[in-house]
Amino acid sequence: LDEEGRSWGWWQSLPASEECPVSLTPICMLSEAPFELRASGSRASAAARPRGASGAAAARAESPRHRFDAHALAKYLVGSGQFMDPVNRRPLLREECLALDRITGGTYGVAEALAAVQEVQAAGGGRSAATREVAVAARQLFVVPSATAPPQRP
Repeated sequence: LDEEGRSWGWWQSLPASEECPVSLTPICMLSEAPFELRASGSRASAAARPRGASGAAAARAESPRHRFDAHALAKYLVGSGQFMDPVNRRPLLREECLALDRITGGTYGVAEALAAVQEVQAAGGGRSAATREVAVAARQLFVVPSATAPPQRP
């Protein structure tokens, strides 16, 4: 069971029309559970919400989920240097990037790339495309993948 009490393979019963917004792969065809981002940014589930919760807490717990192929999302985020939900352009939280790293085995270093972009921005680099490109390029140049790292998915 996952953190929301769903059994393995739950996503395979989703309609074929529900696709990863990045890879356009039907979610039901993924070999692993999809990575989910809440539209509101909260990772709280409706099952974890205290009874009687209302207001902002209830809205976050019931906000729509955006489902992704975890590897496609991680590759997109690091490659583009734009750390936002591709569906609604909400900036991602560090905890969401760390969760994506856990699911992908740290292959893409999403949280580390986010930190690099934020560091450049904090140093006065602004939010320009050039700033993101420099931060992402620097990370890719100076981070050597482990020899024991699993092979990357195409």
